[in-house]
Amino acid sequence: MTTARRACAPQAEVVQRLLEVQALPGALPAQLVRPAAGALRIFLDVPSAQNLDITNWADSKAFPRSQ
Repeated sequence: MTTARRACAPQAEVVQRLLEVQALPGALPAQLVRPAAGALRIFLDVPSAQNLDITNWADSKAFPRSQ
């Protein structure tokens, strides 16, 4: 594992918890963001998104997505 990947590992874990794993309410403040209108867009660099698995993201009922 390169130094850059090790440095991004904590961010990748938090991003995965934010978007894919059920967390305690308020445990991650970003999960509380609910736009009044429009869609929320999150821009990530590749190392931060390395743990995400978007194959099951078509199910819009589950947010945050549970594993």
